[in-house]
Amino acid sequence: MPIIVNMKELAAKQTPLELKKSLPLQHLAEKDKDIVKAEPLHIDLEVTAKSGTITVKGPCHAQVDFICARTLVQFTDEIRFDYEQQFTTYQTQVMDDEEMVFISEDSFDLVPYLEEAFMLSLPFIPVCKDVQDKEAERLLEKYVKETDENEADTTANSAPSIDPRLAGLKKFFDNDND
Repeated sequence: MPIIVNMKELAAKQTPLELKKSLPLQHLAEKDKDIVKAEPLHIDLEVTAKSGTITVKGPCHAQVDFICARTLVQFTDEIRFDYEQQFTTYQTQVMDDEEMVFISEDSFDLVPYLEEAFMLSLPFIPVCKDVQDKEAERLLEKYVKETDENEADTTANSAPSIDPRLAGLKKFFDNDND
């Protein structure tokens, strides 16, 4: 389902174009082994034209089912991102601004750019929130316990401890001083 933006028509209207659509993503889910299922990407974009530049921006979101990397359990997460991209037909503007995309024709399909933004917003390693919370709690408890033990050892042994690898060297210097 293409989303075609015509630059000349948009510039002639001089009013922003509102795009509220749903873009199917299941074909992208088939390419990623961590994704089980992807609901359509809901876009709410505003397309504006100003002096040869088209600006597309707005929020996007989709529900995605992942396989947790730690527990191998399926979980659902909502992927949200704010999309913003500028397009131009002037090659010189692209050379000045690397963020701008050069379009060689008057109309272009917005779908590949939205799909790329969606793929870049996915987590590198999907981990369910329950595991993240439990893991964080477990690590915090372990840290607090180790810190308390280290403080107790430090107060009990106020004399500085010597690295066992250097104990022989200490004996040598102690015998040398006698």
